[in-house]
Amino acid sequence: MGSRPSTYKSGGYLTGTCVFVGSRFLVGDETKIKSGERRGEPFTPLSVEIEALMDGAEKSITKRLLVGDAAKFGAVSKDGMTLSTPEGQSLGKNSEAGIFFTSFCEAGFPEDRLSDDDTIINFEPMAGSRVTFDNAVDAEKTKRQGKEKNKETGKEYDRRTLRISSVIELPAESRKTASRTATKAAGKPNGRA
Repeated sequence: MGSRPSTYKSGGYLTGTCVFVGSRFLVGDETKIKSGERRGEPFTPLSVEIEALMDGAEKSITKRLLVGDAAKFGAVSKDGMTLSTPEGQSLGKNSEAGIFFTSFCEAGFPEDRLSDDDTIINFEPMAGSRVTFDNAVDAEKTKRQGKEKNKETGKEYDRRTLRISSVIELPAESRKTASRTATKAAGKPNGRA
């Protein structure tokens, strides 16, 4: 999976082994949808910012994963840890955040450490897990959305989808909080789509 360890000194990339520091929900500024059938409609991005400390790194790095339109969910708590879902809303199974947290459980995080409270989504029990990130090229996503362009260099890159490929070590169970299972949050069959 490997980028050179020397690249980790200032944070590194989200590929390889790390400690999953945690996540928090963020609501962005309202914008207008730029293309497609919903062009011109208002859209307020809701995302989950994940934080990881890569092996060999001196500081953690973060990445935002899109959930969807914030208008379709309830409020985010002041600390950003909890998303209210008063109508039993769930993360879309094909959203960046849905794919990531589903892969976390599929890679070995036990769902019984998360509760089934349908009024919130909270991933705090996952914080402190030692995991392996896989940030593989997603050919379908690249075909559908086109290549990503680096604003600083102008270079274009295939789009990638961040997943957890293995859970190496679990955090102490004392971190358990009232939170919704990741598979339910990602719209799996045992949850609401």
